[in-house]
Amino acid sequence: MRLKEELRNLEFVASIADAALFTGIVDGERVYLVVRVDDILVAPHGAERIGKVKAHLAERFDVRKLGEATYFLGIQQTRDREARTLKLTQKKPTGELVGRDGLANARARSAMGALARYTVAGPTEAHRRAALGVVPYLAGTAEDGVAFKRSEETLVGYCDADYAGDVDTKRSTTGYVSQMYGAGRAGCSQQWRS
Repeated sequence: MRLKEELRNLEFVASIADAALFTGIVDGERVYLVVRVDDILVAPHGAERIGKVKAHLAERFDVRKLGEATYFLGIQQTRDREARTLKLTQKKPTGELVGRDGLANARARSAMGALARYTVAGPTEAHRRAALGVVPYLAGTAEDGVAFKRSEETLVGYCDADYAGDVDTKRSTTGYVSQMYGAGRAGCSQQWRS
């Protein structure tokens, strides 16, 4: 609450969508702050804005500068300033899940045991079959991530649907892909039945 009050004094406001995301204007540019327990990720345009926000907070809190962000909330951030790209991956949590109890080479029963803690309901035969594909998929895609690059197109969306494609129910299936700053994969879609 105290941090929120100090951010309010700096004229930062909490996002309606996520109370841990704060935005404010510093020197005419938007600055984003993401707060998680006692860690703050500051994302401005220009290092001097980080300094101003940090100086204000340092007057009221014991703060340490940890340098450029490379890991936050389980997400590894790899920046290539020359190519002007930012890649986000989850290698560490993926490696921990796959590596735990030798899951990379485990049979479906072991995989189910490890994956069951991430579900609310008890595992079924359908879950067991899905687990057969999940663990190798995770192991094989641990280096994959989302890569953002400089682009004039900030948000591009694609959508397609069939009409009554399910022969039994006559329901339609809709798929969509959203790309932001060039990030995303063509062909990835979420299917919905209506």
